[in-house]
Amino acid sequence: MIDPTEQFRPLAESLAFSGILDKACSDQDQLLMKDLEWATKKFIHVHTLLTAFMHGVMTADEWHHNYHIPPDFENVANWIAFCIQKRFGRTVVVELSLIEIEGLFREWAFQNPAFRKWNEPKDPGTVVGICSRYTPTPEERDFIALDALIRNAAVFIRNERRRESMPHPNDARCVGPEEE
Repeated sequence: MIDPTEQFRPLAESLAFSGILDKACSDQDQLLMKDLEWATKKFIHVHTLLTAFMHGVMTADEWHHNYHIPPDFENVANWIAFCIQKRFGRTVVVELSLIEIEGLFREWAFQNPAFRKWNEPKDPGTVVGICSRYTPTPEERDFIALDALIRNAAVFIRNERRRESMPHPNDARCVGPEEE
């Protein structure tokens, strides 16, 4: 099937390179700062930070298509663990907002050359990030969208926080019979 969005590819490429997409990302960050769910500090175990980052890596690709884990995956995981330990020492529980968590992930991950390399296409002539629902699924990964990976990690923590704030179905068993 012919990709009907192919006619928009030159426009999309020019938008990607003219900084408009960077401005859109910045605008989105400003909106998140106004969202209490993203801006409110909550307690989190430091091990959950590493778990969330690794979850972000694992959800950044279609692993069901037999893709391999990214090169130097262990190197990046160890680097994030090192940065967490360096930042928080022996503290087990810290208080952070989702915006702060995302910022830390960006700061730490982009310091690691192996992480940055995940975003480099194998073919230097490839324009990264231009696709549609008609784009065929590649046989193997060409790049990983690092900002999406980091957002996936923050969303993992957001979802955990939501889940924790919901009453457990078994909590009703702890309540005694009503007095008449």
